[in-house]
Amino acid sequence: MAIIGSVVDTQTIVANTLTPFTVQFPESNLTIVAIFSNATMVQIPIDASRNAVLMNAGSGQLTYPARVSTVARRVTVAVNGFVLAYSAHTGSTSVVTAFYYGTALTDSVDFKQLSGVASIVTLSSGAGSGTLTFPAGNLTMTGFELAFGGAAASAALLASFATSPGKVFNAYVTSRLLTTSNGSNSSVLPVNLPVSQTVSFTLANGTGSDVVIVVAYYQ
Repeated sequence: MAIIGSVVDTQTIVANTLTPFTVQFPESNLTIVAIFSNATMVQIPIDASRNAVLMNAGSGQLTYPARVSTVARRVTVAVNGFVLAYSAHTGSTSVVTAFYYGTALTDSVDFKQLSGVASIVTLSSGAGSGTLTFPAGNLTMTGFELAFGGAAASAALLASFATSPGKVFNAYVTSRLLTTSNGSNSSVLPVNLPVSQTVSFTLANGTGSDVVIVVAYYQ
């Protein structure tokens, strides 16, 4: 259980846009054991239809369903060859992501357990709506997370998820004291909700034109 090396990837991006990148490693078939980033969200492909979603990686806050250390998100990712594909989102125009490799750390989580889908919404007068599109199959939403507060001072949001025909799940999500370097707040809650392939949601009680990232984890 040890880190034996790391690589860092620094990129210029368009603010509030999920952007794909690749990062090169010095040896083939290494295992990533921790990720630190100033990004609001990092995504790593699991397969052609699924992505692992890491919100506020490195923020040092305890989240569900992943565990976070005070330094980096402890996840294990087997790199196929020398190159890893990933995507990042931040409210600024620069994103820096460090990938530590070695053998799995204590309380490491396999990144495949973080299967999630995301939607990015810019509020209008504190309200907005969006859609989460899940892979096909009988799936259960196991947790959800909202990141907000980077573009305006939203303190609490009401998220309403239409999880299945005729059923709506309402949840108030408040900002947290812990923030990432770009000012985004994050809250995560565990749920156990069967979902349709497409889940629409609405957001209310926000502030101005705040940017909100809505993530749903599933199994």
